[in-house]
Amino acid sequence: MNANIPSGLIALLTACLSGCAGSFNGVLNDSGEQVSFSRYPGLCLDSVMVTLPDGETFIGFLGGEAEPDGDCKIASEPRAPYPYSVLYGSRINMMVCDYRAAQDKPDQAGLCKVSDGRTIALKGAPDN
Repeated sequence: MNANIPSGLIALLTACLSGCAGSFNGVLNDSGEQVSFSRYPGLCLDSVMVTLPDGETFIGFLGGEAEPDGDCKIASEPRAPYPYSVLYGSRINMMVCDYRAAQDKPDQAGLCKVSDGRTIALKGAPDN
């Protein structure tokens, strides 16, 4: 079986994968160190990855957990705003980010809490 993939399709996928990713930033409250969140587009939910200055990496979905049955209703319903994320760390920690937590603070777009007590003030919104 010969799998000939059109070169235009490869170019389109490569451009989307490299150009569709985004990022938003935060600051560790205890140390003031910058933290960069990377956002990657997905079919159901976008993924988020962050590496803290100590090297611990967290991965999860932007907007919560994926539906357990895997049923995505992308075409029939508009995507809801992203109120929170649950990110799982490469060590034993978890991180929960609430993108509505700082609506009363104009310099802050949200707040992330790591299970070990650290907090990150988000400085850029996830929809950037």
